Amino acid sequence: MSEEPALNPLPSGWSTAILGDHVQTAQYGLSLRGGQDGAYPILRMNNLQDGRLTTANLQYVDLGENELSKFRLRRNDLLFNRTNSIDLVGKTAVFDVPGTFVFASYLIRLTTDPETLDPSFAYYYLNYPATQVRLKQLASRGVSQSNINATKLKSLAIVLPPLSEQRAIAHVLRMVQLAKESTEKVIPAVKQLKKSLMAHLFRFGPVVLRDACQIPEAETGAGTTPAHWKVAELSSLLREPLRNGHSAQPSSSPDGIRTLTLTAVTQKDFSIRNTKVTVADPERVRDMWLKDQDVFIERANTRDYVGLAALYEGPDGFAIFPDLLVRVRVDYDRALPKFIAEFLDTAPCRNYFRTNAKATAGNFPKIDQPIIEKTSVPLPALETQHTIATMARRVDDKLRTEKNGQKILQDLFESLLHHLMTGKLRVHGLPLLESAGSH
Repeated sequence: MSEEPALNPLPSGWSTAILGDHVQTAQYGLSLRGGQDGAYPILRMNNLQDGRLTTANLQYVDLGENELSKFRLRRNDLLFNRTNSIDLVGKTAVFDVPGTFVFASYLIRLTTDPETLDPSFAYYYLNYPATQVRLKQLASRGVSQSNINATKLKSLAIVLPPLSEQRAIAHVLRMVQLAKESTEKVIPAVKQLKKSLMAHLFRFGPVVLRDACQIPEAETGAGTTPAHWKVAELSSLLREPLRNGHSAQPSSSPDGIRTLTLTAVTQKDFSIRNTKVTVADPERVRDMWLKDQDVFIERANTRDYVGLAALYEGPDGFAIFPDLLVRVRVDYDRALPKFIAEFLDTAPCRNYFRTNAKATAGNFPKIDQPIIEKTSVPLPALETQHTIATMARRVDDKLRTEKNGQKILQDLFESLLHHLMTGKLRVHGLPLLESAGSH
Protein backbone atom coordinates (compact mmCIF):
# COMPACT_ATOMS: atom_id res chain seq x y z
CA MET A 1 0.00 0.00 0.00
CA SER A 2 1.33 3.44 -0.97
CA GLU A 3 0.71 6.28 1.41
CA GLU A 4 -0.31 9.80 0.36
CA PRO A 5 3.06 11.60 0.12
CA ALA A 6 1.67 14.77 1.72
CA LEU A 7 0.54 12.79 4.79
CA ASN A 8 3.80 11.54 6.17
CA PRO A 9 3.61 11.55 9.13
CA LEU A 10 -0.16 11.34 9.55
CA PRO A 11 -1.99 13.72 11.87
CA SER A 12 -2.87 12.37 15.29
CA GLY A 13 -5.83 10.02 15.11
CA TRP A 14 -5.62 9.49 11.35
CA SER A 15 -4.78 6.22 9.63
CA THR A 16 -4.21 4.96 6.09
CA ALA A 17 -6.36 2.30 4.51
CA ILE A 18 -7.33 0.68 1.24
CA LEU A 19 -10.48 2.11 -0.34
CA GLY A 20 -11.88 -1.35 -1.09
CA ASP A 21 -11.88 -2.20 2.61
CA HIS A 22 -14.27 0.67 3.30
CA VAL A 23 -16.80 0.41 0.51
CA GLN A 24 -19.74 -1.95 0.46
CA THR A 25 -20.29 -1.79 -3.31
CA ALA A 26 -18.14 -1.09 -6.36
CA GLN A 27 -20.61 -1.75 -9.18
CA TYR A 28 -20.46 -1.18 -12.94
CA GLY A 29 -23.49 0.40 -14.56
CA LEU A 30 -25.85 -0.74 -17.30
CA SER A 31 -24.57 -1.65 -20.76
CA LEU A 32 -27.68 -0.31 -22.46
CA ARG A 33 -28.04 2.31 -25.16
CA GLY A 34 -30.22 5.15 -23.94
CA GLY A 35 -32.63 7.15 -26.04
CA GLN A 36 -35.20 9.91 -25.90
CA ASP A 37 -37.91 7.49 -24.80
CA GLY A 38 -37.93 5.21 -21.79
CA ALA A 39 -39.19 4.96 -18.25
CA TYR A 40 -36.00 5.81 -16.36
CA PRO A 41 -33.28 8.43 -16.89
CA ILE A 42 -29.79 6.95 -17.11
CA LEU A 43 -26.77 8.96 -15.97
CA ARG A 44 -23.76 8.75 -18.28
CA MET A 45 -20.20 10.08 -18.08
CA ASN A 46 -21.23 13.39 -19.65
CA ASN A 47 -23.63 13.93 -16.72
CA LEU A 48 -20.59 14.34 -14.45
CA GLN A 49 -19.27 17.88 -14.82
CA ASP A 50 -16.42 19.06 -12.59
CA GLY A 51 -17.41 16.72 -9.79
CA ARG A 52 -21.10 17.62 -10.00
CA LEU A 53 -24.11 15.88 -11.48
CA THR A 54 -26.03 17.60 -14.25
CA THR A 55 -29.35 16.36 -15.58
CA ALA A 56 -28.98 18.17 -18.90
CA ASN A 57 -29.26 16.06 -22.07
CA LEU A 58 -30.59 13.02 -20.28
CA GLN A 59 -31.24 9.73 -22.03
CA TYR A 60 -33.75 7.11 -20.93
CA VAL A 61 -34.04 3.32 -20.73
CA ASP A 62 -36.74 0.77 -19.98
CA LEU A 63 -36.00 -1.77 -17.25
CA GLY A 64 -37.76 -4.62 -15.47
CA GLU A 65 -38.23 -4.54 -11.72
CA ASN A 66 -35.20 -6.73 -11.00
CA GLU A 67 -32.81 -4.60 -13.08
CA LEU A 68 -34.27 -1.39 -11.68
CA SER A 69 -33.73 -2.63 -8.13
CA LYS A 70 -30.14 -3.56 -8.95
CA PHE A 71 -29.15 -0.32 -10.70
CA ARG A 72 -31.35 2.31 -9.07
CA LEU A 73 -29.25 5.07 -7.51
CA ARG A 74 -29.71 6.10 -3.91
CA ARG A 75 -28.80 9.28 -2.08
CA ASN A 76 -25.07 9.49 -1.20
CA ASP A 77 -24.05 6.91 -3.79
CA LEU A 78 -20.73 7.94 -5.35
CA LEU A 79 -20.48 7.83 -9.14
CA PHE A 80 -16.92 7.36 -10.38
CA ASN A 81 -16.08 8.15 -14.01
CA ARG A 82 -14.05 5.08 -14.96
CA THR A 83 -13.73 5.73 -18.72
CA ASN A 84 -13.02 9.09 -20.31
CA SER A 85 -10.17 11.28 -21.50
CA ILE A 86 -7.17 11.31 -19.18
CA ASP A 87 -8.22 14.75 -17.91
CA LEU A 88 -11.70 13.57 -16.89
CA VAL A 89 -11.23 9.94 -15.95
CA GLY A 90 -11.46 9.49 -12.19
CA LYS A 91 -13.80 12.40 -11.52
CA THR A 92 -16.41 11.58 -8.90
CA ALA A 93 -19.85 12.97 -8.04
CA VAL A 94 -22.31 12.37 -5.20
CA PHE A 95 -25.79 11.32 -6.25
CA ASP A 96 -28.24 13.75 -4.65
CA VAL A 97 -30.86 14.25 -7.38
CA PRO A 98 -34.54 13.66 -6.57
CA GLY A 99 -36.22 10.97 -8.64
CA THR A 100 -35.53 7.50 -9.96
CA PHE A 101 -32.22 7.28 -11.84
CA VAL A 102 -29.97 4.46 -13.03
CA PHE A 103 -26.40 4.65 -14.30
CA ALA A 104 -24.43 3.58 -17.37
CA SER A 105 -21.51 1.20 -17.71
CA TYR A 106 -18.81 3.89 -17.97
CA LEU A 107 -19.56 4.73 -14.33
CA ILE A 108 -18.84 2.81 -11.14
CA ARG A 109 -21.24 3.14 -8.23
CA LEU A 110 -19.48 3.21 -4.84
CA THR A 111 -21.35 2.85 -1.58
CA THR A 112 -19.23 3.47 1.46
CA ASP A 113 -19.26 1.67 4.80
CA PRO A 114 -21.18 4.17 6.97
CA GLU A 115 -19.31 3.03 10.07
CA THR A 116 -15.87 3.99 8.74
CA LEU A 117 -16.05 6.19 5.61
CA ASP A 118 -18.37 9.17 5.23
CA PRO A 119 -19.56 9.42 1.57
CA SER A 120 -19.21 13.21 1.44
CA PHE A 121 -15.66 13.03 2.77
CA ALA A 122 -14.89 10.29 0.22
CA TYR A 123 -16.28 12.52 -2.54
CA TYR A 124 -13.97 15.40 -1.64
CA TYR A 125 -11.01 13.09 -1.08
CA LEU A 126 -11.39 11.39 -4.46
CA ASN A 127 -11.61 14.78 -6.22
CA TYR A 128 -8.67 16.23 -4.27
CA PRO A 129 -5.98 17.09 -6.88
CA ALA A 130 -3.31 14.94 -5.21
CA THR A 131 -5.69 11.96 -5.25
CA GLN A 132 -6.59 12.67 -8.88
CA VAL A 133 -2.90 12.45 -9.80
CA ARG A 134 -2.66 9.02 -8.18
CA LEU A 135 -5.88 7.83 -9.80
CA LYS A 136 -4.62 8.79 -13.24
CA GLN A 137 -1.49 6.76 -12.57
CA LEU A 138 -3.78 3.74 -12.18
CA ALA A 139 -5.47 4.36 -15.53
CA SER A 140 -4.94 2.17 -18.58
CA ARG A 141 -4.29 4.48 -21.53
CA GLY A 142 -6.11 4.04 -24.84
CA VAL A 143 -5.98 5.98 -28.10
CA SER A 144 -8.52 8.58 -27.01
CA GLN A 145 -9.78 7.27 -23.67
CA SER A 146 -8.37 6.00 -20.41
CA ASN A 147 -9.87 3.49 -18.02
CA ILE A 148 -9.70 2.75 -14.30
CA ASN A 149 -11.41 -0.52 -13.49
CA ALA A 150 -13.10 -1.35 -10.20
CA THR A 151 -10.24 -3.55 -9.00
CA LYS A 152 -7.69 -0.78 -9.42
CA LEU A 153 -10.04 1.74 -7.87
CA LYS A 154 -10.54 -0.40 -4.77
CA SER A 155 -6.75 -0.74 -4.42
CA LEU A 156 -6.35 3.02 -3.93
CA ALA A 157 -4.66 4.03 -0.68
CA ILE A 158 -6.71 6.58 1.24
CA VAL A 159 -6.50 8.43 4.53
CA LEU A 160 -9.05 7.91 7.29
CA PRO A 161 -9.58 10.62 9.86
CA PRO A 162 -12.00 9.71 12.65
CA LEU A 163 -15.56 9.56 11.32
CA SER A 164 -16.62 12.70 13.20
CA GLU A 165 -13.71 14.61 11.68
CA GLN A 166 -14.55 13.28 8.20
CA ARG A 167 -18.04 14.71 8.59
CA ALA A 168 -16.71 18.02 9.89
CA ILE A 169 -14.28 18.30 6.96
CA ALA A 170 -17.06 17.56 4.47
CA HIS A 171 -19.33 20.09 6.17
CA VAL A 172 -16.79 22.91 5.97
CA LEU A 173 -16.06 22.20 2.30
CA ARG A 174 -19.74 21.92 1.46
CA MET A 175 -20.53 25.31 3.01
CA VAL A 176 -17.88 27.01 0.89
CA GLN A 177 -18.97 25.05 -2.17
CA LEU A 178 -22.60 26.12 -1.70
CA ALA A 179 -21.56 29.77 -1.42
CA LYS A 180 -19.50 29.43 -4.60
CA GLU A 181 -22.37 27.75 -6.44
CA SER A 182 -24.73 30.56 -5.40
CA THR A 183 -22.35 33.11 -6.89
CA GLU A 184 -22.03 31.03 -10.05
CA LYS A 185 -25.81 31.25 -10.49
CA VAL A 186 -25.79 35.03 -10.09
CA ILE A 187 -23.18 35.62 -12.80
CA PRO A 188 -25.26 34.33 -15.76
CA ALA A 189 -28.28 36.18 -14.36
CA VAL A 190 -26.33 39.45 -14.36
CA LYS A 191 -25.13 38.77 -17.91
CA GLN A 192 -28.70 38.20 -19.05
CA LEU A 193 -29.77 41.36 -17.24
CA LYS A 194 -27.20 43.37 -19.15
CA LYS A 195 -28.21 41.81 -22.47
CA SER A 196 -31.86 42.71 -21.85
CA LEU A 197 -30.98 46.18 -20.60
CA MET A 198 -28.86 46.97 -23.66
CA ALA A 199 -31.58 45.70 -26.01
CA HIS A 200 -34.03 48.07 -24.31
CA LEU A 201 -31.68 51.05 -24.31
CA PHE A 202 -30.75 50.76 -27.97
CA ARG A 203 -34.37 50.33 -29.00
CA PHE A 204 -36.08 52.93 -26.82
CA GLY A 205 -33.29 54.99 -25.30
CA PRO A 206 -32.85 55.58 -21.56
CA VAL A 207 -36.55 55.79 -20.68
CA VAL A 208 -38.54 53.77 -18.18
CA LEU A 209 -40.52 50.86 -19.54
CA ARG A 210 -43.93 52.51 -19.12
CA ASP A 211 -42.83 55.37 -21.42
CA ALA A 212 -41.21 53.15 -24.05
CA CYS A 213 -44.44 52.70 -26.03
CA GLN A 214 -44.55 56.47 -26.56
CA ILE A 215 -41.17 56.56 -28.33
CA PRO A 216 -41.53 56.60 -32.14
CA GLU A 217 -39.35 53.89 -33.64
CA ALA A 218 -37.53 53.50 -36.93
CA GLU A 219 -36.17 50.40 -38.66
CA THR A 220 -32.57 51.14 -39.57
CA GLY A 221 -29.40 49.34 -40.51
CA ALA A 222 -28.61 49.45 -36.79
CA GLY A 223 -31.86 47.66 -35.90
CA THR A 224 -34.96 49.23 -34.39
CA THR A 225 -34.00 52.54 -32.78
CA PRO A 226 -35.75 55.71 -31.61
CA ALA A 227 -36.81 57.64 -34.72
CA HIS A 228 -35.06 60.83 -33.58
CA TRP A 229 -31.65 59.14 -33.35
CA LYS A 230 -29.26 59.46 -36.24
CA VAL A 231 -27.54 56.44 -37.78
CA ALA A 232 -23.99 56.59 -39.15
CA GLU A 233 -21.44 54.22 -40.62
CA LEU A 234 -18.68 53.38 -38.17
CA SER A 235 -16.13 54.73 -40.66
CA SER A 236 -17.47 58.26 -40.07
CA LEU A 237 -16.95 57.96 -36.31
CA LEU A 238 -13.22 57.14 -36.35
CA ARG A 239 -10.43 59.48 -35.37
CA GLU A 240 -7.89 57.28 -37.16
CA PRO A 241 -8.06 54.29 -39.54
CA LEU A 242 -8.81 50.80 -38.28
CA ARG A 243 -5.73 48.77 -37.50
CA ASN A 244 -5.07 45.02 -37.44
CA GLY A 245 -2.65 43.79 -34.82
CA HIS A 246 0.43 41.62 -35.09
CA SER A 247 1.02 38.03 -34.01
CA ALA A 248 4.42 36.56 -33.28
CA GLN A 249 5.76 33.34 -31.84
CA PRO A 250 5.74 32.91 -28.05
CA SER A 251 8.94 33.97 -26.34
CA SER A 252 11.04 31.52 -24.37
CA SER A 253 11.96 34.29 -21.93
CA PRO A 254 9.96 36.95 -20.05
CA ASP A 255 11.77 39.71 -21.97
CA GLY A 256 9.56 39.75 -25.07
CA ILE A 257 6.51 41.81 -26.01
CA ARG A 258 3.35 41.27 -23.99
CA THR A 259 0.50 40.52 -26.38
CA LEU A 260 -3.25 40.13 -25.83
CA THR A 261 -4.95 36.84 -26.59
CA LEU A 262 -8.39 36.59 -28.20
CA THR A 263 -9.69 35.54 -24.79
CA ALA A 264 -9.16 39.09 -23.53
CA VAL A 265 -11.94 40.27 -25.84
CA THR A 266 -14.09 37.14 -25.62
CA GLN A 267 -14.15 37.37 -21.81
CA LYS A 268 -13.88 41.18 -21.73
CA ASP A 269 -10.96 40.71 -19.37
CA PHE A 270 -7.75 42.57 -20.18
CA SER A 271 -5.87 41.21 -17.20
CA ILE A 272 -2.38 39.76 -17.46
CA ARG A 273 -3.74 36.19 -17.51
CA ASN A 274 -5.18 36.87 -20.97
CA THR A 275 -1.82 37.89 -22.42
CA LYS A 276 1.30 36.08 -23.56
CA VAL A 277 4.89 37.17 -24.15
CA THR A 278 6.02 36.99 -27.78
CA VAL A 279 9.13 37.69 -29.85
CA ALA A 280 7.45 40.51 -31.77
CA ASP A 281 9.83 43.10 -33.25
CA PRO A 282 9.48 46.26 -31.10
CA GLU A 283 9.98 48.50 -34.13
CA ARG A 284 7.24 46.75 -36.10
CA VAL A 285 4.67 47.03 -33.30
CA ARG A 286 5.48 50.49 -32.00
CA ASP A 287 2.01 51.74 -33.08
CA MET A 288 0.16 48.75 -31.63
CA TRP A 289 0.44 49.41 -27.92
CA LEU A 290 -2.90 49.60 -26.13
CA LYS A 291 -4.30 52.97 -25.11
CA ASP A 292 -7.12 53.63 -22.71
CA GLN A 293 -10.51 53.66 -24.52
CA ASP A 294 -9.36 51.52 -27.45
CA VAL A 295 -12.15 49.27 -28.77
CA PHE A 296 -11.18 45.85 -30.14
CA ILE A 297 -13.16 43.59 -32.48
CA GLU A 298 -12.42 39.93 -33.17
CA ARG A 299 -12.04 39.76 -36.94
CA ALA A 300 -11.71 35.97 -36.93
CA ASN A 301 -13.02 33.28 -34.63
CA THR A 302 -15.75 30.67 -34.54
CA ARG A 303 -19.16 31.74 -35.82
CA ASP A 304 -20.36 32.38 -32.27
CA TYR A 305 -17.46 34.68 -31.46
CA VAL A 306 -16.47 36.44 -34.70
CA GLY A 307 -17.14 40.15 -34.36
CA LEU A 308 -17.19 40.20 -30.57
CA ALA A 309 -16.02 43.53 -29.20
CA ALA A 310 -14.64 44.88 -25.94
CA LEU A 311 -13.44 48.21 -24.61
CA TYR A 312 -9.97 48.46 -23.08
CA GLU A 313 -9.90 50.69 -20.01
CA GLY A 314 -6.44 50.56 -18.51
CA PRO A 315 -2.91 51.96 -18.61
CA ASP A 316 -1.37 52.91 -21.95
CA GLY A 317 1.32 50.52 -23.16
CA PHE A 318 0.11 47.49 -21.18
CA ALA A 319 0.38 45.18 -24.21
CA ILE A 320 0.03 45.03 -27.97
CA PHE A 321 -2.83 43.26 -29.76
CA PRO A 322 -2.71 40.24 -32.11
CA ASP A 323 -3.47 40.01 -35.81
CA LEU A 324 -6.94 38.54 -35.27
CA LEU A 325 -8.08 41.71 -33.48
CA VAL A 326 -8.96 45.02 -35.11
CA ARG A 327 -8.44 48.24 -33.17
CA VAL A 328 -11.13 50.93 -33.30
CA ARG A 329 -10.32 54.45 -32.11
CA VAL A 330 -13.41 56.63 -31.87
CA ASP A 331 -13.77 60.35 -32.50
CA TYR A 332 -14.76 61.56 -29.04
CA ASP A 333 -16.60 64.57 -30.46
CA ARG A 334 -19.15 62.27 -32.10
CA ALA A 335 -19.24 59.05 -30.14
CA LEU A 336 -18.21 57.56 -26.79
CA PRO A 337 -16.06 54.41 -26.95
CA LYS A 338 -18.14 52.66 -24.25
CA PHE A 339 -21.34 53.38 -26.16
CA ILE A 340 -19.83 52.03 -29.39
CA ALA A 341 -18.45 48.92 -27.66
CA GLU A 342 -21.85 48.15 -26.14
CA PHE A 343 -23.65 48.53 -29.46
CA LEU A 344 -21.17 46.26 -31.21
CA ASP A 345 -22.31 43.44 -28.91
CA THR A 346 -26.06 43.90 -29.53
CA ALA A 347 -28.03 41.37 -31.56
CA PRO A 348 -28.40 43.52 -34.73
CA CYS A 349 -24.65 44.12 -34.91
CA ARG A 350 -23.76 40.53 -34.04
CA ASN A 351 -26.08 39.32 -36.81
CA TYR A 352 -24.50 41.78 -39.26
CA PHE A 353 -21.02 40.45 -38.55
CA ARG A 354 -22.10 36.80 -38.70
CA THR A 355 -23.93 37.34 -41.99
CA ASN A 356 -20.95 39.03 -43.59
CA ALA A 357 -18.24 36.77 -42.19
CA LYS A 358 -16.43 34.81 -44.88
CA ALA A 359 -15.56 31.15 -44.42
CA THR A 360 -11.90 30.20 -44.39
CA ALA A 361 -9.99 26.96 -44.82
CA GLY A 362 -9.41 26.76 -41.07
CA ASN A 363 -13.16 27.03 -40.36
CA PHE A 364 -12.58 30.42 -38.76
CA PRO A 365 -15.07 32.88 -40.31
CA LYS A 366 -13.51 36.30 -40.87
CA ILE A 367 -14.71 39.85 -41.24
CA ASP A 368 -12.46 42.41 -42.90
CA GLN A 369 -11.97 46.11 -42.28
CA PRO A 370 -14.42 47.27 -45.00
CA ILE A 371 -17.17 45.20 -43.38
CA ILE A 372 -16.40 46.75 -40.00
CA GLU A 373 -16.25 50.27 -41.45
CA LYS A 374 -19.72 49.83 -43.00
CA THR A 375 -21.29 48.86 -39.70
CA SER A 376 -24.41 50.98 -39.11
CA VAL A 377 -24.25 52.58 -35.67
CA PRO A 378 -27.06 54.45 -33.86
CA LEU A 379 -25.97 57.95 -32.93
CA PRO A 380 -28.01 59.75 -30.27
CA ALA A 381 -26.76 62.92 -28.61
CA LEU A 382 -23.57 62.56 -26.58
CA GLU A 383 -25.55 63.11 -23.38
CA THR A 384 -27.74 60.10 -24.21
CA GLN A 385 -24.68 58.06 -25.11
CA HIS A 386 -23.17 58.96 -21.75
CA THR A 387 -26.33 57.87 -19.90
CA ILE A 388 -26.37 54.51 -21.68
CA ALA A 389 -22.65 54.01 -21.10
CA THR A 390 -23.08 54.80 -17.39
CA MET A 391 -25.91 52.28 -17.03
CA ALA A 392 -23.82 49.64 -18.76
CA ARG A 393 -20.91 50.33 -16.41
CA ARG A 394 -23.12 49.87 -13.36
CA VAL A 395 -24.05 46.38 -14.49
CA ASP A 396 -20.39 45.74 -15.39
CA ASP A 397 -19.42 46.70 -11.84
CA LYS A 398 -21.96 44.23 -10.44
CA LEU A 399 -20.65 41.48 -12.72
CA ARG A 400 -17.05 42.25 -11.76
CA THR A 401 -17.95 42.11 -8.07
CA GLU A 402 -19.61 38.70 -8.50
CA LYS A 403 -16.69 37.33 -10.51
CA ASN A 404 -14.23 38.54 -7.89
CA GLY A 405 -16.34 36.91 -5.20
CA GLN A 406 -16.41 33.69 -7.17
CA LYS A 407 -12.64 33.70 -7.48
CA ILE A 408 -12.19 34.39 -3.76
CA LEU A 409 -14.49 31.49 -2.89
CA GLN A 410 -12.77 29.20 -5.39
CA ASP A 411 -9.36 30.05 -3.93
CA LEU A 412 -10.73 29.54 -0.42
CA PHE A 413 -12.19 26.16 -1.37
CA GLU A 414 -8.94 24.95 -2.94
CA SER A 415 -6.92 26.13 0.04
CA LEU A 416 -9.29 24.51 2.55
CA LEU A 417 -9.41 21.29 0.53
CA HIS A 418 -5.64 21.00 0.64
CA HIS A 419 -5.22 21.93 4.28
CA LEU A 420 -8.08 19.77 5.49
CA MET A 421 -7.09 16.72 3.45
CA THR A 422 -3.51 16.92 4.67
CA GLY A 423 -4.46 17.53 8.29
CA LYS A 424 -2.67 20.90 8.38
CA LEU A 425 -6.00 22.37 9.48
CA ARG A 426 -8.05 20.38 12.00
CA VAL A 427 -11.78 20.90 12.52
CA HIS A 428 -12.68 17.95 14.77
CA GLY A 429 -12.66 20.13 17.87
CA LEU A 430 -15.47 22.42 16.73
CA PRO A 431 -18.80 21.32 18.31
CA LEU A 432 -20.91 23.05 15.63
CA LEU A 433 -19.22 21.06 12.90
CA GLU A 434 -19.22 17.79 14.77
CA SER A 435 -22.98 18.06 15.22
CA ALA A 436 -23.56 18.84 11.54
CA GLY A 437 -23.47 15.20 10.47
CA SER A 438 -22.85 13.95 6.94
CA HIS A 439 -24.36 15.52 3.80
